[in-house]
Amino acid sequence: MTAAEFCQRHQVRFEKKSTLRLMRWVAWFLSCFPKVNDGECRGERFMTAFWTTYRLPFGQVIIAHPDWVDPMMDRWEWLRQHELVHAYGMRSTCGLLWHALMLVLFPLPAFLSGRWYIERWAMLIDIRAGKRTVAEETELLWREYLWPWPREWAARWWQWALEHQLSRTPWTGFLT
Repeated sequence: MTAAEFCQRHQVRFEKKSTLRLMRWVAWFLSCFPKVNDGECRGERFMTAFWTTYRLPFGQVIIAHPDWVDPMMDRWEWLRQHELVHAYGMRSTCGLLWHALMLVLFPLPAFLSGRWYIERWAMLIDIRAGKRTVAEETELLWREYLWPWPREWAARWWQWALEHQLSRTPWTGFLT
């Protein structure tokens, strides 16, 4: 199945973050936290630098992107695929509940470690696409996702996945 077929079959749509009340609320909430290392407000960074995938209660998955991005341009193919990994994981109610559980209730070995399980396959796409190195991806995971997994373990897992040429997984099996 292609990414376009997956989007159609599983009601995945792309929206600008500024048009979504939930995204504006999350940005406001993140603004309450200390600024990131470069002095940028976390809420502002959330709105302008990150794509976000979430699922509505009635089944539709929304991939929210910064306003300045045209998500259908070829240059964003790798990022669309990254977000579709998340959409694939949320496509059922069970998947949605699993994601919520992983984000909130799985505390070991570090804060919000469930995020590691959600992000690692998607971030492997970023590494394979040449957008970031293993070291850069590890630093991004640590800095932007609140220390979800020990850095050395994350880097070792990505190196292992690359060495074993993992490409078909439960999360990315639908991608071509």
